[in-house]
Amino acid sequence: MWHRDIKPANILIHKGNYKICDYGLSSVAIKNPHSMQQLSSVGSPLYAAPEILNGVDYNSSIDVFSTGVMVYETLFRNTPWPASSIPDLAKKQKYKKIITFPKVPIISKELKAVLIKMCHVDQFKRPLVKDLLVDPDYIKLLKLGDSYINKII
Repeated sequence: MWHRDIKPANILIHKGNYKICDYGLSSVAIKNPHSMQQLSSVGSPLYAAPEILNGVDYNSSIDVFSTGVMVYETLFRNTPWPASSIPDLAKKQKYKKIITFPKVPIISKELKAVLIKMCHVDQFKRPLVKDLLVDPDYIKLLKLGDSYINKII
C-alpha cells in the first residue's frame, strides 16, 4: 500500500506513539506493484515526490520522499526546496537534485546520508522502504535511537 499524501498534518502523535492517518489518497498497486501513473494530482505539493508533480510513472518511493521532506522540515524548520508555487517547486527540484543542509542544527553524517537518499529527486536513486530498512546508515540511526533525535530537536 502506498499512502501518497504523507505530510505533518497526517501524522498523529499520542503518548510518544506515531500513527499515519488519512488514507483517502492511498492506493494498493495490484497490476504492477513497482510502478503506477496517476492521472490526477495526489498529495500535498511541498511533500510530493517530483514524479507526481511532473505527472510521470512512480513507485512506492514517493512515500519515502515525502517522509524525508517531513523529517528535513522538522529538523530545519523549512523544506529542502522552499517554493511559492508548484512550477517554482518543480524548477528548484530540477536544478537542485540533491538536498543541502543548513549549518544548524548539526546532524550526524548518517542522518545526512539517509535524508539525501530519501529526498533524492531521481526516483531511481531513491530507496524503496524495503531498501531503506536495510541501509547501514539507517540501521545506525535506529541503534542511536531517541536519545540522538532528542539532542537535535
